[in-house]
Amino acid sequence: MMLILLAIGAFAALAGAFLAGRAQAGAIARQIRVHVLPYLRRRAAEAHLEVRPEDPRASATDAAGEACQLAEKLTEHERHEMALSSTVQMQRPPQ
Repeated sequence: MMLILLAIGAFAALAGAFLAGRAQAGAIARQIRVHVLPYLRRRAAEAHLEVRPEDPRASATDAAGEACQLAEKLTEHERHEMALSSTVQMQRPPQ
């Protein structure tokens, strides 16, 4: 009997930790949707990158995924721009 109570207690603790983790992940995804995604969209538009129209029905998790994709595109764009600028600087005419 004691073993059953111990197993039930362990299960309840695991379930509580799992639910708390999901709640925290959802809160982080909502913060990304509200604060990070608009910034990344604006930066992508300034860089003339193609940005999908905002989907108001997208879940917070989908918005977090979109933020990651935009961040990756912006990083690639910046790397490409830096490579171009250093190439242009290296091709100075001889003096």
